[in-house]
Amino acid sequence: MLTLGGAQHDVTLAIDPAQAQVLRRIAQGQPGSLPGDPASYRSATLVLEDVSVTAAGARGGYFYRIYLASPAAASAGAQQLPESLGPFEIAAARQRGTASLRYALGTSLAAWGAQAAPALVVSFRRAGGAGASGGDEPLIRIGSMRLELSTEQFN
Repeated sequence: MLTLGGAQHDVTLAIDPAQAQVLRRIAQGQPGSLPGDPASYRSATLVLEDVSVTAAGARGGYFYRIYLASPAAASAGAQQLPESLGPFEIAAARQRGTASLRYALGTSLAAWGAQAAPALVVSFRRAGGAGASGGDEPLIRIGSMRLELSTEQFN
């Protein structure tokens, strides 16, 4: 479980070498496939499961920008995803009956680099305060996080 509260949180997701090759091809705008799998993967998404807002987080006034990078360039070469994570997005997901959020990685995978790195760094950087304090109190909880490959094309 990941709890977001401070200004920035970095999570390193290990990537299987075969999946890394598929992600590299997707980053180059080409489909990729896994050994022994006839599917042709065209896109990838970051999936956050069991997402919830704490009592302090429910006060609003903040959101988190989500960035992707290779481990070597986690701060300098990070690419921002077009979507953000905050109480509004979580409330909207819950109204649809889910506690999951999906973010298309699209061209943001380019920050990961041409080399098939064994990991991807996902950074959550807070924008705005949180209630009166704006400090490090817990705001958002994420039960689990994963990358998913898809045969559909997402931007």
